[in-house]
Amino acid sequence: MFLAYPQTRPYGPASMQLLPSLTSAMPPARVKQPKPNEPLVMHGAKLAASKVDKVLLLHALTKKTKQHLHDEAYSLLIAHYEREGILEPTPAEVAERILTTEGKA
Repeated sequence: MFLAYPQTRPYGPASMQLLPSLTSAMPPARVKQPKPNEPLVMHGAKLAASKVDKVLLLHALTKKTKQHLHDEAYSLLIAHYEREGILEPTPAEVAERILTTEGKA
């Protein structure tokens, strides 16, 4: 006589249905809000500085210097603030960007 035993360790797509906690969406990460008296640029600088571990990992993977990675992160932060209308580029920065883009073309 053949006895059917329940499968104790399911594999494949059926197992994902049994474990909804693994397939459910991850809750959104908490976003740090700036303090009421803190300038937004200072908040952004602190937020960028809190990502030091990621910078060290990128340094190990890309072999770029840490200073180069920090410069890239800072330029991305400034570009984001300019897109949002928080910061205005100075005339010197505009001229420098024009000269650097002409050199690349």
